[in-house]
Amino acid sequence: SVLQIFLTGLPSASGATVNIGSVTLQPAYAGQAPGVPGLEQVNLMLPANLMGTAQLSVCSAAPAAVCSPVYSVTIQ
Repeated sequence: SVLQIFLTGLPSASGATVNIGSVTLQPAYAGQAPGVPGLEQVNLMLPANLMGTAQLSVCSAAPAAVCSPVYSVTIQ
């Protein structure tokens, strides 16, 4: 399954990571959302064993690592 996340304010979506619970994942795509200036898109392939409700945050790449607020997601 693919989870698409749309957000603003991420200093650099390129090199971003996504934290879901205690798991850190590398996005399949992280960059500008096509056709929408100022909107970033992160596409994440979800492992089959990652099910249930967890906390999710998106973090930009170092050295200026900035993380989004934490959101609750349910993966079925």
